[in-house]
Amino acid sequence: MAQVDLPLPQLSPLGQTARKDRWWLQSLLVFLGFSAFIVYSTWAAFQAAHFWLEAGGAH
Repeated sequence: MAQVDLPLPQLSPLGQTARKDRWWLQSLLVFLGFSAFIVYSTWAAFQAAHFWLEAGGAH
């Protein structure tokens, strides 16, 4: 019986893909935008300025 050698597939290193485009760029921009919003809104909430209260409530 003839023996056939089949090459085993090579595992790629962690994080490496076969894609050549920058598929991660849009996700990175969305993450940075949301992160900036969270930081700014937290800072604005704890700033406790730029509002006034009257007898009728906040304005």
